[in-house]
Amino acid sequence: MPIIRKVMDLRTARAICLPKSWLEFYERENDCNITEVAIEVNNVLKISPILPNKEDRKARGRTSHE
Repeated sequence: MPIIRKVMDLRTARAICLPKSWLEFYERENDCNITEVAIEVNNVLKISPILPNKEDRKARGRTSHE
């Protein structure tokens, strides 16, 4: 079932809020903080987290769950 979000007006732009549970899930699964997302538009709007690579996580003192 899709998650339905409202589009909000922010003066010169429009925005949607990402569900906190979605961000927390990806952060837990990948042991990192999500600070950026990629947005693809091709008949559908696809939002994906941008995850730091393993070397960046190790440099920050975090390891993966592998």
